Amino acid sequence: HDDSVGSWRAERLVPSAVLAPAPVDLSGIWSRISAGMEKVQLDYTGPAQAVVDDYTYLDDPALRCISPGLVRISGWPYPLEILQDEGQVTILYESFREVRRI
Repeated sequence: HDDSVGSWRAERLVPSAVLAPAPVDLSGIWSRISAGMEKVQLDYTGPAQAVVDDYTYLDDPALRCISPGLVRISGWPYPLEILQDEGQVTILYESFREVRRI
């Protein structure tokens, strides 16, 4: 009989006070560490596959020095700076000089 098979859970052996989450200051310059890339095969719906089939790399806005958007830039390896105030977080992306205010 193998005792390592089954469901496990952790139990706190030393009692501790439950603390409210403390605010975290993320201000500073940040840079991604690349974990490499891997090509994956996705299962598309019919309409999505039509868009993929119609895609040409020449439609890439970055090739025309136009911002490809914050979602794509967030995955790039270039630095960003976070400015954190009491009521606002501002992210300054080096790529395309994008700014995001939260």
